[in-house]
Amino acid sequence: MNPAAWFVLGILLPFLLLTASGKLRAELAALSMAAILGVAQLAGLGVLGEVGEPASVARAIAGFSQPVVITLLSLFIITRCMEHTGLTRWIARHLLRLSGSSQSRLIALFAATTAFLSLFMNNLAAGALLLPAALEASRRTGVRPSKLLIPVAYGSLLGGAATYFTSANIIVSDLLSIATPPQKPLGILDFTPTGGLIALAGIAFLALFGRRLLPDHEPPISLVHWRPTSTELEQAYQVGERLWKTVISETSPLAGKTLHEAAFGEKLGIAAAAIQRGKTLIFPLTAEQTLLPGDTLYLIGRAERIARLNEEGLDPEEMHEPISQLGLSFVELLLAPRSPAEGHTLKELNFRRRYGFTAIALYRKGRSYRTNVADFPLEAGDSLLMAGELILNTFLAPTLPAAAILPTPTANLLGTPTETLSLSIFSETAAPVETPTPEVGGCIPGQIMITFPEPGMEIRGQITLTGSADIPNFGFYKYEVSPLGAEQWTTISAGNAVVRDSDLGRWDTRQLTPGDYLLRLVVTDNQGNAFPPCVIAVRILAP
Repeated sequence: MNPAAWFVLGILLPFLLLTASGKLRAELAALSMAAILGVAQLAGLGVLGEVGEPASVARAIAGFSQPVVITLLSLFIITRCMEHTGLTRWIARHLLRLSGSSQSRLIALFAATTAFLSLFMNNLAAGALLLPAALEASRRTGVRPSKLLIPVAYGSLLGGAATYFTSANIIVSDLLSIATPPQKPLGILDFTPTGGLIALAGIAFLALFGRRLLPDHEPPISLVHWRPTSTELEQAYQVGERLWKTVISETSPLAGKTLHEAAFGEKLGIAAAAIQRGKTLIFPLTAEQTLLPGDTLYLIGRAERIARLNEEGLDPEEMHEPISQLGLSFVELLLAPRSPAEGHTLKELNFRRRYGFTAIALYRKGRSYRTNVADFPLEAGDSLLMAGELILNTFLAPTLPAAAILPTPTANLLGTPTETLSLSIFSETAAPVETPTPEVGGCIPGQIMITFPEPGMEIRGQITLTGSADIPNFGFYKYEVSPLGAEQWTTISAGNAVVRDSDLGRWDTRQLTPGDYLLRLVVTDNQGNAFPPCVIAVRILAP
């Protein structure tokens, strides 16, 4: 090989290794290689064209001008729309109804459905959308997960081979049009005669022989244990019978007030579950959440009590669809025997402020209570339906001793995920968990960093935290506060989207006693591994 070829190989291999090991994002690696090759061409190495041709530098980014880029972008947009509109959830629900408990039928339906979705979607996205449904079907029917997950994987590959709308086929077609001499690009149906027959044959083979040939691995207990979806929990607690929504008008006396000032629970005994503000669903709700004109407020309570909201300039209307379909997450909490919480109300325990969950309903001795839930003295055997942000459930374990968290992986298809928590967190035998206060520092610019407030800054009122939460294999982030020298961290808020030198969220300091505090940003990858937090010291002043 000539020196230019060795140079390209020397650039390519390190970036491939970094990407494969998860230390560098694929798009950053591609852009970095393009920039390095462009600089090398300017330096006279001739990696993109003849030596001494500066115009060849443009070839480093020429790929962005190809139609394949727009096609792939459109493909991902279609995929997102199918997920957002609930089409994939609808398909999955009907898939479970059709399959029954027949193992062969389950295998064939999951392979065929994944193949069908792959005709219009990215292969990986199609497989990922049906994986939760396959696991749920396994739990409900007793069929081993290995016999359903492998057909999903094969189905995505078989369907992708039968249509133009997959990454590999699109790229091959585009390469034909830019070849020398140019060739006629492939059409949408050019892959179907061959790929379609292969897909049909593969699905038929799985349906006929998959039951005997697919592995029969014993799944872990966490995959076997059946857990209800949020929609099923709503039905069990009969939430739909008392579910309402209302729009905050500009003339309403509640406009501009906080939920604490509105006092829905204290005055009427009803619960505010969530707020829809534009396209954003706000939950869990805190007492400091302000009601703004145009907000849609979701409430749970008796009709005669909801009707009294007319005095506040509101016009509530009954909802006929499950509130979980909006994206609201539920948790179900069970009160452990001999719990110190027995005999106390949720108000007395300050549960919503401490843990970020709103009580929706209480189930006791075969009856569901959905009014004045926070005022019921708790009894052994009570179960509580709580609304809260699913990502925050992960943060309960360090702060609630002996909490048993059982995740329900039914996120995108069968309803919003639910959690079941044992309220042995209030058990007398549970030893308190102490979280040592870390030293100030640990911030990594561009990855785990708080840029505002700055260390040592004096702050008051409501502020917007800014910084970065961007690590390889990003999962989610949370930011927490603790009085200086204390051993208990309180989660302020969290997010599951990468943030790069932008807003992390809001923080209302008015409810805290003025003094010195530690503020920390914790970032966790998608495997649940928490990186060392970024910790700064701030001083909160009186409002």
